Amino acid sequence: MTTTEKAIIKLGCFPFLVEQAADGTYKLELGEVASAIGESSEKIISFLDSQRVTTVTGYIPVSAAVKFWINEAINGNQKAQSLAFASMVECVERRADSLFLIED
Repeated sequence: MTTTEKAIIKLGCFPFLVEQAADGTYKLELGEVASAIGESSEKIISFLDSQRVTTVTGYIPVSAAVKFWINEAINGNQKAQSLAFASMVECVERRADSLFLIED
């Protein structure tokens, strides 16, 4: 793959535009990561700066998005708690689907 591909995924009831980069890594759109939990783009940019994560195209690594959600969940953000829960459930269910050869 020489270009990026984009598609919509759902984590629980939360839809996200995901980008698969040419190197196979996945990234989420920065604004969606923040707005899904009721936060501003400025807040996530500040968080990313504190973590030394750079973004050029407006997309951030999935690991940075999850770290932001967990940080916000720990600090009492109820939406972040719901999203972290949905993400964890989705992860376990997809792994089980893979084990039992169930396609979504």
